[in-house]
Amino acid sequence: MALDLYVGTLTRYYSGDWEPALLSGGRPGELRRARMGQNGVGAEDPDELRQAVLGWIQWANEEVDLLEETLDWSEEPDLPYATARPTEEGFGALQLWAAYAEHPELPRPEAMPADWTEDQVLAKSLDNDFPSRFPQLLFAVDLWLPARIGEVFDAPSPLFSGEPEEEDEDEEQTRFGSIPALLEELQALNGLTWKADSFTLERWRQEDTSPQGSLESLARQTFATVLDLGRRAQDLGMPMVLHWS
Repeated sequence: MALDLYVGTLTRYYSGDWEPALLSGGRPGELRRARMGQNGVGAEDPDELRQAVLGWIQWANEEVDLLEETLDWSEEPDLPYATARPTEEGFGALQLWAAYAEHPELPRPEAMPADWTEDQVLAKSLDNDFPSRFPQLLFAVDLWLPARIGEVFDAPSPLFSGEPEEEDEDEEQTRFGSIPALLEELQALNGLTWKADSFTLERWRQEDTSPQGSLESLARQTFATVLDLGRRAQDLGMPMVLHWS
């Protein structure tokens, strides 16, 4: 399964008008029709998509009590966007690295587990009774918003049809997080473990890490990638999407 990080307007994202970052070896990825689970809609007209996204922003500002800042970003066409392509194993390694960082009494494995989703320490961090320090990293966020938010939350996709409260209760929800909170978590994780400076982070980001690499090498390459794109999202004042395909 391919994994892309996208920063830019949601109109461009949902219309598929973006290209993934280069794959390992410099091969360009295919242009994607971007959809998040079952939250996508059939409309491809950018004007319709733009109006849907702007309507969602207004709805969220009025209805989502967890927002600590007003959501406000431009959905005008032709604004710049950025992408990166961490691996699925790398993102899993980063989650494990964060989970073991908040359970330092337990030994961290050197090799990447074959099925990292079954790791018992990760399960401890995901337990509802455990106050994780890294919810933005661990709690399966789909889309980080450019605003401070009290905690991650589930809501209809920005492409909901009609009023969100009228949606079918069984419809798949999108999980939203906060870019400022994500960046704070990444900085905290670096402070707890690597304490890497900017030069080291850039070297890690450029590494071509094999999916069969060590847990730490996979985690640090993905860490540097997510941190770099998160900072771009903050600088642009745009959302960041975790896109699986």
